Amino acid sequence: MHKLTLIILIIILLAASPLYAILFLPGVGGKPSKADRADYAKRAANYDGKKFHNEKETSVMTKTESADPNTASTKDSKPKEQLPALKPAFLENPSKDDFTLTWFGHSSLLIQFDGKNILIDPVLSKKLSPVSWIGVNRFTPSPVTVEDLPQIDILLISHDHYDHLDYKVMKKLRKLSGKVKKIIVPLGVECHLRKWKFDMTKVENMAWWEETEIDGLKIACTPAQHFSGRWVTGGSRTLWASWVFSNGTRQFFYNGDSGFNDHYERIHAQYGDFDFALMECGQYNTRWSQIHSFPEQGADAMKILGAKLAMPIHWGAFVLAPHAWDDPIRRFVRHAEETELKIITPKIGETVDLTSEDLTAWQEKWWEGIE
Repeated sequence: MHKLTLIILIIILLAASPLYAILFLPGVGGKPSKADRADYAKRAANYDGKKFHNEKETSVMTKTESADPNTASTKDSKPKEQLPALKPAFLENPSKDDFTLTWFGHSSLLIQFDGKNILIDPVLSKKLSPVSWIGVNRFTPSPVTVEDLPQIDILLISHDHYDHLDYKVMKKLRKLSGKVKKIIVPLGVECHLRKWKFDMTKVENMAWWEETEIDGLKIACTPAQHFSGRWVTGGSRTLWASWVFSNGTRQFFYNGDSGFNDHYERIHAQYGDFDFALMECGQYNTRWSQIHSFPEQGADAMKILGAKLAMPIHWGAFVLAPHAWDDPIRRFVRHAEETELKIITPKIGETVDLTSEDLTAWQEKWWEGIE
């Protein structure tokens, strides 16, 4: 076979392979440049010039047994029917005093706070994947499309895993001119947005303990114990984080993804008690217990933060761990009740008025009647 013909054949075979798709399709995102890496090294103590690290030595996978004896449910990992999903009741013109939340499943939320629409980790697609032909399916279709969302003042991405950064959603947001005013990301995640042709003047990247202010709203990037990556190799080239939002009157906390450690004490020491906090409760396994929290640990973290009200998230949308689909929420609620942590558990798509004195309408254990 002629050498040139052989080379062309190899290229064609690579282009048709799943490996090529995972490594080179746009949805995988970009990688930091040499200049990017030099910038990260100046700003982040947990960056070694190539990768980010947790504050304490952490293993993504451990050798412990995967079985978790502390179960609260024996249901399947996926519900046998679609979960209830309501039509959101977004405020048309949120004021400085308004404080509402709408959960889209997993860790995707729209929070109307300080007169702003804040969109967090929007994953609205049917599958978690950089390609359409493979991936993890949602239990229930998203209650909204990108077009249904109001104009977004702040889009926050906590880290670049596929269940927090949805390429299809980001692509649609980019195409809707003026839909998003400002994008906040941890160091390195901006490289994905650059590859996806976003207006980079709207994008601000942050290291742990850095703060920014947007029209009087303070946003702080705070530590988490996790990892990152959208590639087959070369993980942790971008940062992961938790987040603090404060307008001087109220403040709330978003956990992102994190194992349980003492960073919660330091966040509380820096920012004090929180009016509201969002905490992961699902997708756990003893094999990755250092980079995800068990539900009881999540509830304890909210107590450490002095949260007056908390909401468990990171559940109710995808099978990403070998536990019953409702085990996370059952365990979180059980432990919250035992420790007197006040929580809300709204349905997917349900809009919550967090300023209401009576929150009982959003504390229903609605999952109990679903197999």
